[in-house]
Amino acid sequence: INGTTLPLTGTGTAAVQLLKSAGFDTIVIPLPWRVFWPTRSLNSVLDCKVSHSPPCSIKFTGASWNYTRIIQQIVAKSGVAGDKYYFGMSSRADNIPAGGQYKAEILFYNLYNQVIGSQTLTFTDGTHGFESLTAYYTVPNTYYRILFRFTFQKTMGTAWFDSAILMRAP
Repeated sequence: INGTTLPLTGTGTAAVQLLKSAGFDTIVIPLPWRVFWPTRSLNSVLDCKVSHSPPCSIKFTGASWNYTRIIQQIVAKSGVAGDKYYFGMSSRADNIPAGGQYKAEILFYNLYNQVIGSQTLTFTDGTHGFESLTAYYTVPNTYYRILFRFTFQKTMGTAWFDSAILMRAP
């Protein structure tokens, strides 16, 4: 409500935000987003005309040869079985067909670089405004790194990804 001040009360719980690039504009912890072929660089897929949390989204467009586009970030964070994480991603879609891949994932790796657990958020095909998907995941074993990635593999259509979040839950 414009101009109205409301008192707030309650108890908050601090969480550690690991992925600090909700708008994909400032990469802080710990490694830059890695972009895989055929995308040449992160800047080549930034779309600053469309955003869910300013200033820019990542834009992928389907191609008839149906190659897979992936952007990922590694978080060098270790922990133990029972650690709980909250993660999410928002995505907008225009004319996305069925089939292929349109998702965000987190994967947890052990000391030997083996996946010990993962969680996937699959976005809705078709046309829609920003759809925000979130999930909680409890890690089953000791882990030494986390991989956050989003994948787009479609023969046509356009998807914008934005507002990535990965937080350790209490």
